[in-house]
Amino acid sequence: MYIAGKVTGVTYLDSTMYVVCARSSKIWSYDTATYRRLDDIIDVEGMKDPSDVVTCVVDRQLFVADWSSGAQCIWRVSLDDQEGRSSKLHLLTHYCMNYFMI
Repeated sequence: MYIAGKVTGVTYLDSTMYVVCARSSKIWSYDTATYRRLDDIIDVEGMKDPSDVVTCVVDRQLFVADWSSGAQCIWRVSLDDQEGRSSKLHLLTHYCMNYFMI
């Protein structure tokens, strides 16, 4: 398996692994048994700098965090619906994580 770019998130559903890379609008798909890249490359128009990706097995959707240019949004990507495949979900709140010393 070869991936050009900095991998920022990996998830899988069924026998397909999905990979996002920094500063890319594409979601790459790979076979989980052979690690060979599949022809299904998802290009999310408007996504600029994904930082992670997760899968919802119930709805068969990917959710991709995109923190580009302070946009702070989550992209919802349907794995079944080819038309109208992705939509942008804006975050209404911003949470910060602080480190605690014990």
